[in-house]
Amino acid sequence: MALEVFALASLSTSSPQQLATVIQCDASLAAELLRLANSSFYNRGGQKIVDLELAVTRLGHNRVGELAFATHALAAVSSAVLPWMDVELAWRRSVATGIAIELLIAQGEHQSIERGLLLSAIMQSLGRVVLATIYPQHYARMVTSCQQRGESLLDQERQTFPENHARVMSRLLGIWNIPQEVYQPLKYVLDDYSSLCRLPDPERAQVELVKLAVLVGRTAAGAWEPWDQVEFPQDLILQRLRIYTLAEIIEQTRADLKDVVNHSAKPTTSGATRTTPLLTRPRWLTYRNPSSEPIDFRA
Repeated sequence: MALEVFALASLSTSSPQQLATVIQCDASLAAELLRLANSSFYNRGGQKIVDLELAVTRLGHNRVGELAFATHALAAVSSAVLPWMDVELAWRRSVATGIAIELLIAQGEHQSIERGLLLSAIMQSLGRVVLATIYPQHYARMVTSCQQRGESLLDQERQTFPENHARVMSRLLGIWNIPQEVYQPLKYVLDDYSSLCRLPDPERAQVELVKLAVLVGRTAAGAWEPWDQVEFPQDLILQRLRIYTLAEIIEQTRADLKDVVNHSAKPTTSGATRTTPLLTRPRWLTYRNPSSEPIDFRA
């Protein structure tokens, strides 16, 4: 159903009525889109929306298609039994990243290159779920190694697999017949900022926006795994993307995430027990912010 909605939403000839007719065949998808359409993030005016056709009009065709597909994919996270993964945190991060990319697009006025960015932002981490489901023993060893050596899980993945999990997700979307221009940013989202200069514009800007959305989303989600790796953008990147009030975007993402979470069904671990729970006590770090920007990502 999600693929059908995505395909229909991609057609310039489709109408809100046609999309609503297809969506109503999937009760969970219809409920999710109505919840999102009524959240303060998508409905600043507070007008109560109970009609699917009006919800589609409010959200827009491209956003509905990408949200439908991403919602379907996120549901797979809740069914994955990965003892070391905090499923709810992964879900919150994906939702927050989706919110962040919308705010970044609006502030930098990147509407002309926004196609696929929402889908890439929400799904960028789901390739790890795919790999971990196929290779559970590999991930068990890698997580243990991260704990023993203090390395990031991304570094462990790079040493173990020929491709990182974002590229795996992009390949999977290709297999599902999603247009390449939609998932193209996923191929490079885990590459270092310094290596993205080889990409032509606007592709480079698209990847940088998704990378920045991931960082903002994780910051707004407010919790970190011991094996997370964080990469900060240089001031010049923010200037090129016309992002001048990043602190405000982080705070707005945090507020909107709370609202969307309150309107959505959160996944559970389906009885799985984490062998590596989130840190419950703070750890002090020696830290210096060399940037001239007034914002500090530690917040």
